[in-house]
Amino acid sequence: MDGAQVYDQYLNGQTEDVRRYCETDVMNTYLLYCRFQKMRGGLTEAEYGQEIDFVQQNLRALAPQEPHWHEYLQAWG
Repeated sequence: MDGAQVYDQYLNGQTEDVRRYCETDVMNTYLLYCRFQKMRGGLTEAEYGQEIDFVQQNLRALAPQEPHWHEYLQAWG
């Protein structure tokens, strides 16, 4: 799904799909923010690495109950 499909999915009652899409979209935005902070000096390389590890660890913990996080982690590589 992409942002252009959200409203139609909502109208069709696919609110769980919309929720999952929005969650991953927010995560992408957060990771972009972390990268930006690293580039501007707001995070050191070590702090950035710790935050990425923290995010991945928490997503792995969520993945058994929320399969979209498993897919997200696989796509992340």
